[in-house]
Amino acid sequence: MEEFDNERQILFNRFRTSLSDRAEQYFFDEDDIVEIFDYSGDLGNDFIRAEALMYGARYFPDSDRLRQRRALFYSDIFETGSVTDIEEVYGEDPGLLGQLSIIRMKSWPKERAREQLSRLLDEAESMDDEEIIRFVGVADEYGLLEWIDEIMPQLEQKTSNRAALIYEMAYSYQQANPDRAAQLLEQLVELKPYVADYWQMLAGAQLNSTLYTDKVNESLDMALALDPDNKEAWLLKARIIGMSDNPSEYHELMSEIYERMPLMPDVILTYLHTMDDETLKNIGANIVVKYISQSDFISMPIYESLLLIDPEQGLRCLDMVLNAPNISITDFEPVIWRVAAVNAETANSLCDFLLIHAEDVDLNSMLLSMALAMFVYANFKASVRYTDELIKMENVDKEVMRHVSLIRAISFYKLYQFDRALDEAQRHLQFDQPEDSDNFPSQNYWQRLNFVGSETCAHVITNLCSPEGRINNNPDDFTFAGLWSE
Repeated sequence: MEEFDNERQILFNRFRTSLSDRAEQYFFDEDDIVEIFDYSGDLGNDFIRAEALMYGARYFPDSDRLRQRRALFYSDIFETGSVTDIEEVYGEDPGLLGQLSIIRMKSWPKERAREQLSRLLDEAESMDDEEIIRFVGVADEYGLLEWIDEIMPQLEQKTSNRAALIYEMAYSYQQANPDRAAQLLEQLVELKPYVADYWQMLAGAQLNSTLYTDKVNESLDMALALDPDNKEAWLLKARIIGMSDNPSEYHELMSEIYERMPLMPDVILTYLHTMDDETLKNIGANIVVKYISQSDFISMPIYESLLLIDPEQGLRCLDMVLNAPNISITDFEPVIWRVAAVNAETANSLCDFLLIHAEDVDLNSMLLSMALAMFVYANFKASVRYTDELIKMENVDKEVMRHVSLIRAISFYKLYQFDRALDEAQRHLQFDQPEDSDNFPSQNYWQRLNFVGSETCAHVITNLCSPEGRINNNPDDFTFAGLWSE
């Protein structure tokens, strides 16, 4: 199967190249397009799946196999309401994949789904790899994995690729029943003993099982003997050592793994996790900078770690990160929040840098996120500054402005600017107050404030900013308990 997958990868790469290379003539037969579609599904690449279907529609318009795969594609990307269209267009004979797509989209009761799947199994003379994969997948979505286990002998009679069936079953069982997954993977490595990934999967299932943990290292040794650069096997080996409460051995092993795979994001993150503060500052930051400078695609969690380890280097690398093809400026919104929780000053600098680069993005949303993050983590000057910019923008939602006025009222009070705080509180009270105080466009962010009632809060600010309130209360001592996380 490993050699077969290598062939599919070569075919996939050739098709992908053909999409942009207009100088050369490429031709793919129907079997090629079916394999490209199926393999792209294994890789989770919907773009190539769609391109393969369009190629097939042009050159093989009468292909039943590609017709069924169109139904499969539609069931993967469209809501369940599209099932009526699929049924009408595909008629009484949508093929096995088409029928599986319809069953998947119907959301039937479990027993009815089982009856329909049982009917399909009885009617099918044979099943190819994609049909077996989808059959097991649909059954799993309906919670019928144990039933599939019961009919395994019948399924094995329908397919020439028993390994594909066992793999799919084991994959589905990995979380739900690691013991059963380990049993199935034992069968798989007996069938395909020279595939390193199968041994690595077996080791993972054994580690999570209750019956086979004593065999984990043996399986890992087999995986690494077959493929010394198997990343998942190395990381699993490191995880086991990390669980043994031996930090120095854990760090040494991760150092060895990093030397083998210096640009792998999950390797770098795990390696950083093994370092103490001094090592992070002296070595970890340089490792991340090297990764950012040498990688075409940037992992945002790795860049975020640099901002926390060495803010100055992190900000210097921002241009490189923004130029990565997989990064957009909106990817930074959750980063701002997490960095602000640790270092509000760094988050403030990051926001300022991002605003300089903020072209062709929704600045309203960006400014709101920045203002809220600074407010929640008590950087009130920055919060006022970003809301100043937000107020200047056009087409700001009225509900946003209602809450912005409250943010500004609290911020000005905390900054001892009582007159401005009073103005903002009164402005807030001029808005219509909704019954549901959670009604906020950036609800996920607003919920971070643990908001308890904006109208009540505005009245509190008004009282605090009165002549008597200014005398009897100190903004430094007032925490607005319940309004935001201190």
